[in-house]
Amino acid sequence: MHRTYSEMQKQTTINSSALIEAKNAVDTSQSQIDRTMDKMIIQTSAQIKAADAAKRAANIATETLHVSERAYLSAQNPKFRFDNNAIRIPLVNTGRLPTGMVSITMHTRVVNIGQTPRTFAKHRKLNPIPFGDSETALDIIIHDISKDAIFAGNQEITLAGVISYRDGFPETPIRSLTYCYQTTASHVTMDVYLVSCDEAIILPELQKEDGDYKVDRAQ
Repeated sequence: MHRTYSEMQKQTTINSSALIEAKNAVDTSQSQIDRTMDKMIIQTSAQIKAADAAKRAANIATETLHVSERAYLSAQNPKFRFDNNAIRIPLVNTGRLPTGMVSITMHTRVVNIGQTPRTFAKHRKLNPIPFGDSETALDIIIHDISKDAIFAGNQEITLAGVISYRDGFPETPIRSLTYCYQTTASHVTMDVYLVSCDEAIILPELQKEDGDYKVDRAQ
């Protein structure tokens, strides 16, 4: 009986050692797994950061290309065309791509001394304007425009409007610019001129007067 008990005690010791070894093996394996997981997490984090950095770099490159290559439309100094009863506003594309279609909303107020002022609106569409083009212009017809009346202070003409266009890149916002000019006369140079005015003030005034609040948008 004593021998059996000793054998049982010995076997228990062996079993305990085996269990300890097994536990140590499990702990070692878990430690290795933990280290592997830590490395994977670090690698994944680094990969995510690298992907984000690459995406940011690509976005910056795309935006840089867009800014440097897109169409930039501007309204240049207007000119009288008394022979055609008009005022001409040249439109110039200073970018490196043609514009898309151009839409224009024009408001004009004509004040003649002794007459009721009149304000009217017109809408126009223009074909795409090539870059560097200096031939495109907006002609605003005013049938009773008179150089003599402007010089004498008997006629005042105010122009304001909104020009919208696509900048040559797909899926970009519609670009818009405003213009505002008024007639004036100089008794020094004995001539008449068109000078810039504040479109933030004048444009809403003309829209209210002619009742046309529609702003044509480029398609």
